[in-house]
Amino acid sequence: MSVHHIKHGKYGGYCTIGEIYVTDGVRSESHNTSQYEGGEANVSFSYEPTSGRRNWRKIIKQRDSATTWMSVSGLSYKGGQIGSMAVDWELDPDWGKQTYQSFAVGHFVDPADCIPGDLDWTSYDDVVNQALMKFITRARSVQGSFQGGVFLGELRETIHQIRHPAGAIRSLLSDYLGAVKKRSGKVARLNGRVVSNGSIGERSRVARNTLQSMISDTWLEFQFGVKPLVNDVIDAAQALARYNIDDFPSKVVTGKSRYSQELGDNFITRSLGTGQLVTRIRKTSSVQVKIYGCVKVQCSAGASHAAALAGLTWRDFAPTVWELIPYSFLVDYFTNVGAIVEAASFNTASVAWANIGVYVRSVSEQVEQRFSPFTSPNGHYIRTGSGLTPSGPIRLERFVKTRQKYIGGYMPSLAFKIPGVHQSLNISALIGQSQALSRRLARRG
Repeated sequence: MSVHHIKHGKYGGYCTIGEIYVTDGVRSESHNTSQYEGGEANVSFSYEPTSGRRNWRKIIKQRDSATTWMSVSGLSYKGGQIGSMAVDWELDPDWGKQTYQSFAVGHFVDPADCIPGDLDWTSYDDVVNQALMKFITRARSVQGSFQGGVFLGELRETIHQIRHPAGAIRSLLSDYLGAVKKRSGKVARLNGRVVSNGSIGERSRVARNTLQSMISDTWLEFQFGVKPLVNDVIDAAQALARYNIDDFPSKVVTGKSRYSQELGDNFITRSLGTGQLVTRIRKTSSVQVKIYGCVKVQCSAGASHAAALAGLTWRDFAPTVWELIPYSFLVDYFTNVGAIVEAASFNTASVAWANIGVYVRSVSEQVEQRFSPFTSPNGHYIRTGSGLTPSGPIRLERFVKTRQKYIGGYMPSLAFKIPGVHQSLNISALIGQSQALSRRLARRG
């Protein structure tokens, strides 16, 4: 919903022209005032209510735009100061004793003669493209500063604190399977000596129980070695979650472009008392575009994703012969670690938000005013002095100014990669090793 307000104004003015005679000490004065009809100078405002933006500080902190939509259009007028003119004359003594002054006060040009032309939109698309190119160039420059920034080193260290303990866990899991394989051979030889007679079912039951006991003991040893590493990964994951919320940098960049053209000068000439006044009016048109937005670094692993590691519950039970590594452990922790580290390692520097401001205008502006006295009012007067204080300068502008979200295309997400885990946490070989060993133990059991 938008709210509309109209600011009412007028352009116009007046000019008083007169003369003063002093003859033999007797003063007489006459003058005449002309009023310019003028016209309306109205400006219309349309904008989005700010009620939904009261939490603008929070919105900005979340790297969103707190800017509201706005449109202003119409005709504006600035009249400047009142002008004055005076020319002093003295009668030739051969014709008598008399002084004469011609004067004028007011606005020396009618604003109605200076109305600007219609708005010119022909260059709009080109100006938008130029502003966009500047915006993209600066956004890429910001990305380069991000890549070399202090935060990247800190992020790399945070991921290192997850990656290296996880890699150590991966290595310990292989060591655990190796220990199970080595100890299972010893158990088989021991069972062969202890259980030399009895039924096949009895020997199988004893062998399975012995193997299960060995695997349980070995898994318990593995837990004692791994638990500190798990805690280290959880602590680092919590730091990564906080990093996602608070510390990834962002910067506002701007791209501006402008096209203007001079449409020529108009000269407005008028008789003013005992002289001629020339006012030069310059007409111009322009299109200005500003695209501004926030370039931010973001992690494809969200804060909730990273924090999921902190909710890990250690599966404190002995694996079975058929599942040397509990599947829940691989799913709930090990696979999750790899996914989070890989996701956190691939960061994108993207445009969080972008707005566009447009200002199109057609202007008529007074740039000069000159006065040239006549040689003599009737051939019998000698000029003794003259002065001019120009009126104005006047300025009339027809314009449209808008501000809104930029929804056009501008650039793909910029990306950079921190060396992640790649294959160091690959569990496919680990699962294959575990399954092969399980089948071997099953044949023995």
